[in-house]
Amino acid sequence: MNAAPSIGSAALGQTTRDTAATARARGQTPPQRRGLESGEEREVAPRGDQSGPRGSAEGAAWRLEDELARVRMEATTLARALETCRDIGVAIGIVMAMTKVTRETAFEMLRLVSSHQNRKLHAVACDVVATGELPVR
Repeated sequence: MNAAPSIGSAALGQTTRDTAATARARGQTPPQRRGLESGEEREVAPRGDQSGPRGSAEGAAWRLEDELARVRMEATTLARALETCRDIGVAIGIVMAMTKVTRETAFEMLRLVSSHQNRKLHAVACDVVATGELPVR
């Protein structure tokens, strides 16, 4: 009888490589490789149980592992978005203080510089925070 993978295996530090090796040893389909936004690749479990009866403990473990990977990626994305938002907010405040304009006007000024320089708004905002000056269009 094959033992089901531990539900907390990812939390206990089991690598995805171990998970793939375990799946292959059991004659199952190993986790699939998927690219992440950062360009790195990591293995994640396929959706559902590929070899056992539907709803088995092993299938549930695969689904939980897949869900855990999805939630971790979402948390990373949200943390990055929060940091980006903070930087843009600080830059808006600096532009407001320098030029004595409203928040909306300061944002529009940053947006125009971003557009004219063909750069991301976040990159322009980081320059404003670092230098204390709005880059020349």
